[in-house]
Amino acid sequence: MLENADALGLIAEQRARTRALFDAMKAEAAPVGERLIDEERRLDRLFADRRIDNASLEETTREIALTEVQLRANAF
Repeated sequence: MLENADALGLIAEQRARTRALFDAMKAEAAPVGERLIDEERRLDRLFADRRIDNASLEETTREIALTEVQLRANAF
């Protein structure tokens, strides 16, 4: 994350702020990432248990897509 700090000439305060921002982003993204994994597992189970239908496929993939959007939004 801060591998280019020296090349950029970041001072200690900038390094600390960058690390704090990164840590905050990571803390927000981790629960969303876990939710995404759970949703993907749910989709897999629907297929494995042969309980998938158009409605459940649409609902589950919509949930996954919305979670992916949220995860990507937290990455910036």
